[in-house]
Amino acid sequence: MATVRERICELLRRKPGLTDSEIVKELGLSRHQHANNEARNLEREGVVMRVKVRGLIRNYLVKRESDVPEGDTKAEDISHTAALKATSEDEVKIRLQKWLQSKGWGVAVTMGNERGPDIVAEKGRMRWLVEVKGSGSRQQMNINYFLTVLGQILQRMEDGAVRYSVAFPDQPVYRRLWGRLPKIAKERTLVTALFVGTQGEVDEVR
Repeated sequence: MATVRERICELLRRKPGLTDSEIVKELGLSRHQHANNEARNLEREGVVMRVKVRGLIRNYLVKRESDVPEGDTKAEDISHTAALKATSEDEVKIRLQKWLQSKGWGVAVTMGNERGPDIVAEKGRMRWLVEVKGSGSRQQMNINYFLTVLGQILQRMEDGAVRYSVAFPDQPVYRRLWGRLPKIAKERTLVTALFVGTQGEVDEVR
């Protein structure tokens, strides 16, 4: 029989972003504290990320290459799939949120299919708005994501005092697409690109 921690990991694999209370309800646990303790232990081990989103702590499973055996063709396919999941749109948002907070920004994040800007960051009188995309399983999907997020950020540009950016997983395909965007377009819109690495590092490119 699966342990509580194994059941939590499997649940978060299927339904990322659940709160502790939602985990208790989904798994039929008798005590909220049990789920909370297990989730905190998983966070300390680097298996789960716990992120505050609009006042609620939500849990996200972290995919790790060490979970996949070496030298197995099927395992390599699983690793590739896991890598795509690890760079989903919500995963990029979480990493970017932590990076911004480490720089002293207050951050509001819109997760999943919720309406509104993906990320709104504030520091004093400064305001930074970011639209985010994850990675697709095919080249054409990434191109479509890139064009879509550019359109989204342009539609958000209503205040000349606000800083505007688009954010992607730090992958060669997005670096190339950003590099091909005409320089004059970048200069006139002042939009920057944020490339977010797997360890949460962020490279802002103008």
